[in-house]
Amino acid sequence: MMKTRCIRLLTILLLSFTLFSVDSIGAKAASTTGSFSLLTYNVAGLWDPISSSNPAVNTEQISPRLNHYDLVLVQEDFNYHKDLISKVNHEYLSSHSGVMAFGDGLNRMSIFPFSNFKREDWDDCYGIFSAGSDCLTPKGFSFARHEVADGVFIDVYNLHADAGSNDKDFNVRKKNFLQVLSRIDQWSKGQAVIVTGDFNSHWKDVDGVRQFAEVGFSDAWAEWHNNGEIPAVGVSGGRIDKILYRSGDDVTIDITEYAVPHEDFLDRNGNKLSDHKPVSAQFEFHY
Repeated sequence: MMKTRCIRLLTILLLSFTLFSVDSIGAKAASTTGSFSLLTYNVAGLWDPISSSNPAVNTEQISPRLNHYDLVLVQEDFNYHKDLISKVNHEYLSSHSGVMAFGDGLNRMSIFPFSNFKREDWDDCYGIFSAGSDCLTPKGFSFARHEVADGVFIDVYNLHADAGSNDKDFNVRKKNFLQVLSRIDQWSKGQAVIVTGDFNSHWKDVDGVRQFAEVGFSDAWAEWHNNGEIPAVGVSGGRIDKILYRSGDDVTIDITEYAVPHEDFLDRNGNKLSDHKPVSAQFEFHY
């Protein structure tokens, strides 16, 4: 009888341990899976008299609409930065780099803490009073490592590439992209990475943004609207404002939605709040 009781007791203990282990594994899996939304938006924040938009009026209207997104990356945030952040609820903000001619216009608003934030100017630019006037302000890219869940990190780059459409512009953009790809190799080896911003480049370009696809980056637009296929050289598709991404060694990221929420960023008369349309994506991550 004693032996039978011992066997029953041992069986109960083993079953309890097994159920506890399964529950623990399930809890761990749930705690390392999540999602977040991202918006990239060129807010046309040049000094109002020379902007192709009306930022002195529009920027403050943009501000509260950014709260619909967990992570916001903006370009051309120059002269109206205080208006842009005046109504945002994001806890973590990058510092303003300066007005036009002094700053790069690249800023971010995040509900997630981020670290190692840094900016880097492009080594090359083309055009002072023509071809996009890119050399009039220190354009480039910024970087930060965002903690989207406890112990789960994603490296996020925000860029604004050289504008213009002549051969010198194309050559400079190629160098811009090679520069940021070099930093990704240096700073983000093995990490999940998102690269977003105003690329001023289409997939149809030979040596432009295609360089990212060639090293394993996916495009949110292509994944959502083009069966995951990058258009061939010479074939149009997508926008110059892009969201590119790749998974890391430990963190997998995928998009679950892609949108151009244009109608959410119009004034009461139906006019655009910037000369660019915003682009958004919903990401899911697994660790």
